[in-house]
Amino acid sequence: MNANMLFWGCFLLVGLILLILLARQPKKAKAKKDQRMVMRPIPALNEFTHQQGNAIESGTRVHLSAGTSSISGEDAGASLLAVTNMEVLARNAAASDRPLIATTGDGTTSLLLQSRLHNVYQSLNLKEEYNPLYTQMTGPTPFSYVGGALPLVHDGNVSVNIVTGKVGLEAALLAEAGRREGAYFIGASTDLAGQSVLYPASDQPLIGEEMFGTQAVMDAENPKATAGVKTQDILRIAICGMLVIGSLLKLVGVL
Repeated sequence: MNANMLFWGCFLLVGLILLILLARQPKKAKAKKDQRMVMRPIPALNEFTHQQGNAIESGTRVHLSAGTSSISGEDAGASLLAVTNMEVLARNAAASDRPLIATTGDGTTSLLLQSRLHNVYQSLNLKEEYNPLYTQMTGPTPFSYVGGALPLVHDGNVSVNIVTGKVGLEAALLAEAGRREGAYFIGASTDLAGQSVLYPASDQPLIGEEMFGTQAVMDAENPKATAGVKTQDILRIAICGMLVIGSLLKLVGVL
């Protein structure tokens, strides 16, 4: 067997074991509401959680942008993450006067958002409050998507905007629309052009892979939501440690 294949096979096995162990949170820990499994704080997401609470109390709306990528493309992970985030946010705001609204530029993602939102309302016994227009595909191309989403931001009484998905330079229009309405705005994109726009436009920066920690922060009481992020952090630290040790061994001539 190739040495590299053996190494990465063992590495992935360790990651899987960590994921399973961290997901199986002890009952005593579950009972503690202040228990947090996320290793590092993400200020932008902590502030976003606070802003969502303010929106619910003030009777305004949260808008989630799932971007323009498809769940069958190379950025499927970001689209599925947006769907999961939508479920958490919708559950928090379902009983408020202004439930969450989610937009996307992909038809398949739109159907998935609609299906998962319906499941959220059904699980909360609020099926009669469900409206399929809470999730919308506003356009099939990046700029048509933003063009269709802008009226919702302007006229939908939105006070909080979050972008978790693939968006490009068109994200600047979403950010500007939110600023004109005085709405809180954060976002991250798997597209470098989109990230370059979202970084300065956000009220607090959400950088790169921090986007994949959104569910872990917003649903921190759920061990399944936090185990993946904590495992990634542990493995990231392990990789950095191995790189440093390998460099030192190379320097002294052992390798």
